Amino acid sequence: MTRLGIYKESNLKNQVIDYLQILENGGYCYYERINSGELLVLNKDGTKRLVKLARDGTSDAMCVIYGRIIFIELKSYSGKQTQNQKEFQKKVESVGGIYWLINDFDNFLNKINEVLYGRNRTTI
Repeated sequence: MTRLGIYKESNLKNQVIDYLQILENGGYCYYERINSGELLVLNKDGTKRLVKLARDGTSDAMCVIYGRIIFIELKSYSGKQTQNQKEFQKKVESVGGIYWLINDFDNFLNKINEVLYGRNRTTI
């Protein structure tokens, strides 16, 4: 189904985050969902302040498996990386980091299982 572009990027993100949570619950990895941009916060005294989140271009998620940090960018089939995302990928890879650009849940499963088991499998 995903190959037909039926799923939105948000659906792919939910699938991947849910799967990473299952892996974390089983002790296979540690993961974080990363939010970039800015957020306007209302203080208790009624004043507002701007809170900066992660840098623009930062990947959607990161996980640690067997000491390897993997940055994961999730896109729909028609989705394109922004210039900031391309620069983030280049920075990560230039220092030997792992960066995955994922547009299909099956592709994600193959990559994550390759890291976990050293081969492609559809389930853990």
